Amino acid sequence: MERKENSKRKIYLDILKIIAMGMVFYVHTGTLAMHHYSISGERSSYWISLVLYVLATAGPTVFFFISGGLLLGKEESLKVVLLKRVLRYAILLVGFKIIQLIFLIKTNPAYQAIPEYHTKPVSIVLKVVYSDPVVWQYWFLHAYIAFLLFLPFLRAMVQKLKDSAFIYLIILYLFVQEVLMIVEYYWENGRLSLDFPYFGVGIITPIIGYYFINRFNDLTKNIKVMIPLNIASMFFIGFDVFYANKMLEKTSNISNLGGTSMIIAIVLFCDVKAVCDLFKKGFPKWIGYVLGICASGSIITFLMDPQLHDYTQVIYDKLCPKTNWLIATIIWMTCSLLIGIIVAWILRLIPFVGILFGAPDKKKKEKKTEGGE
Repeated sequence: MERKENSKRKIYLDILKIIAMGMVFYVHTGTLAMHHYSISGERSSYWISLVLYVLATAGPTVFFFISGGLLLGKEESLKVVLLKRVLRYAILLVGFKIIQLIFLIKTNPAYQAIPEYHTKPVSIVLKVVYSDPVVWQYWFLHAYIAFLLFLPFLRAMVQKLKDSAFIYLIILYLFVQEVLMIVEYYWENGRLSLDFPYFGVGIITPIIGYYFINRFNDLTKNIKVMIPLNIASMFFIGFDVFYANKMLEKTSNISNLGGTSMIIAIVLFCDVKAVCDLFKKGFPKWIGYVLGICASGSIITFLMDPQLHDYTQVIYDKLCPKTNWLIATIIWMTCSLLIGIIVAWILRLIPFVGILFGAPDKKKKEKKTEGGE
């Protein structure tokens, strides 16, 4: 019975969230890992760093991909969207921006030197919170709230689209953001002059995520689909690594192809889903429970990102001389994310506050139980 109940949970999406959490953490490791290619050393270390750079940049795309799959298929009133979703993330974002700003004022001499923080603290804090991300990692949460504000429109659109329209969108996106960039590289020309303003992570990515998670689902069991998909992805990821290397050599600045993150998100979903499908009897309940707790820690790992990195870097510093940068990074990431997951779990246990961090509403649960659901 436990296995049957647990099989209803989309464990593969929890696994994807955990992978994406690792990707995002890795992106923010600076020259210690993410930009380790900039440090002179062994050639093998250089190429490993470039490969991980290309893979890790897909972290935000994977999160929006999952969000599209989970949210765009739901039926909710405008009131529910604004109060349950937008307001929740807005409170978290504003609250943590204020906390981060106070932290910076207390610890950063550059902020302490600004007189307005001493003469007009409330006014300047409100202005900064309104117009500034405070910590640059919060760009993601700003983009996510914008996505939530557009939920009613995106839902109305995607639920009526035929599969052929989704396939057209995916081909168009990858043609413009991936194939044309390869052509432009060899042509030695600039980017296409046509403007595609909606190709950012907050609109197209959730739509494509909705298609794969809700419509493409069963095709992950088809080996004739999966093998070509993985081969194609390896080609594009490989070329992106080559492209990043050439950009470094030519300009001393790294850059990669615009569509590779989407390819990584698609293949990650398909591969993780295919592996999970191999367990036909489902996972034991405790595995789903643990994965669910870990995946629920994603919001805290974003909100506490600077502190999780800074206060646990000592792990990397101690281990790197004794092992190597990659092993030290993996252990550093694991310990740091576990701390974030534990903090999120504790916060979800706090009445009222816990709802902001993903805890279920007990009152709604009680009403459903009384109604026989």
